[in-house]
Amino acid sequence: MEKCKYEELPSNELLFPYIFIQSGIKPIVEEIIINEYSKAISYLKEVDKIIIVGFRLNYDDNHINSFIRNYIIKGKSVIYLDYDHEKENDILKRLRIEQNLENIDFKVLPINNGDSLSVFKDCIDFNNNKR
Repeated sequence: MEKCKYEELPSNELLFPYIFIQSGIKPIVEEIIINEYSKAISYLKEVDKIIIVGFRLNYDDNHINSFIRNYIIKGKSVIYLDYDHEKENDILKRLRIEQNLENIDFKVLPINNGDSLSVFKDCIDFNNNKR
């Protein structure tokens, strides 16, 4: 087993460790990623309702969940198509929304592989007919 070498690090440079773990906060490390997040925020400001399909809202993606959370808190509507058949409160906990639940517009629709496309289409048709 080799011993680690000690090297003096330059004091006039900012050093950032690139240690990625399987789960945890995912840092924004490239300009293109920052630009894409900026676009996502702009799009969310332009619409009053989003339909989420194929994204689990898990803790590993809290950097994206925060955008969705802020969207919901601002009074916008979310329909979440749920493959896992979870309880709505469990999903909201992952989004860190546990208070004022009566003031949010968040709906969970359970789906399966066989009906996901038709449920998604029904959501779009329903919203288009409400206008």
